Amino acid sequence: LSGEQAETGSLGLDARESYHAFDFWDQRYLGKLKGKGELAVELRGGAVAMVSVRKVSPHPQVISTNRHIMQGMLECHNVRWMASKGALTGRVDVIGGEAFVLTIACNGYKPSACEGATLRKRPGERGVVELVFTATENCSKRFRVIFG
Repeated sequence: LSGEQAETGSLGLDARESYHAFDFWDQRYLGKLKGKGELAVELRGGAVAMVSVRKVSPHPQVISTNRHIMQGMLECHNVRWMASKGALTGRVDVIGGEAFVLTIACNGYKPSACEGATLRKRPGERGVVELVFTATENCSKRFRVIFG
């Protein structure tokens, strides 16, 4: 992940940091990687991977969505950590009739309540949860997840 991009083909990330990696097409958390580590994804013939790599924050953070390959850049708005309330808040665009999934890395916190969406654990993955939003028509929905 780190190193001189022109010489090694790396992403040029900080070797001292850690990063969450998430495969959009397979909706699969690839884990928390050290900046001096490597990222490799095995592909089936004719397949492609779109992986988000996000620097680990000291608080819960969005690491992906199931809506767009930009994984949150277009469909998530005003997402922020409110330290004084222990809450991750924001707004998302939901398409009517389709479940919208927002994937969150808890980063050592435990979710205790959720408003605006259904909170669910990802099977076999610790420290990563999903918010599932549904609507009958296209709309914008606010959410708030309280962490302990």
